[in-house]
Amino acid sequence: MIRAVSVIFFYVDPQLFNDLLAVSNCSQENSFLILKYLWAKPNSMKHQPVRKVRSNGRTIVGYINSPKSPSVIQFESHLEKQFVYLLQFDSQVVKVYDQPVSIPFLHRGKKKHYPVDYLVEYTNGRKVLFEVKYTDDLKKNSRKYSAKFKAARLYAREHGMVFKIITEKEIHGIYKENIHFLLQFKTATASLEQQHLILKALESKPRNNGENILSMISSGVEQRNELLRPFWVMVYNKILTCDLFKPLTLQSDVWAVTERYKSVQLSYPYKTIPKFKLPKI
Repeated sequence: MIRAVSVIFFYVDPQLFNDLLAVSNCSQENSFLILKYLWAKPNSMKHQPVRKVRSNGRTIVGYINSPKSPSVIQFESHLEKQFVYLLQFDSQVVKVYDQPVSIPFLHRGKKKHYPVDYLVEYTNGRKVLFEVKYTDDLKKNSRKYSAKFKAARLYAREHGMVFKIITEKEIHGIYKENIHFLLQFKTATASLEQQHLILKALESKPRNNGENILSMISSGVEQRNELLRPFWVMVYNKILTCDLFKPLTLQSDVWAVTERYKSVQLSYPYKTIPKFKLPKI
């Protein structure tokens, strides 16, 4: 029965699916069993977006290039854009897929589809489906989203994933601004000689601000300016780190990333500011 319904559902006419459920007096519980079978269909999770984002006239849409995605990452709100930046900087993130799957669900006896915003894979093997929404939107449309989110949680559980909603509360203001600044250095490089110079300056004083470090290793303004960009490249690449939850300037203290002193970054579940150790001055 389930196999027959799945064939009709996917390959013939979705309306036949609803008609068949009505004629057979299929219960809500059995309907979800059918959906679970459909979700287990091979290749149901595509690596190409299931939909292209479009502006409704009130939101911004766009694309971000990222080495963590097989193609550009789509976004359709300012909040989604900031979340993608956050994921780009998170070293625990391996892959990001936008609009990865359209989850079928039943709402008042009718078949609907819910395209989730992002699928993120982490270094520890965790896979998370993310929906990015403003808190006001969640409050105003709680009934509208209830069935969608219920289906997403069930889908995630059946596929060994987690479903999580991200709001502006998880995207910290100062951290977001600092990440946005550092991302401009993602394609820049710092030579081994430049890295060695900067790291050597931290040997005598393991925690120091950027201005002091550049002054120590520069013979003049010209060399100082030449080393400025490599300095920020090293912060972006997490060779150096700092407190990214405070405004980032050349007066900010930085230190080398080691086994003991980890890179300071916001990671899953993106709820709280992480605790981190500081080298003694």
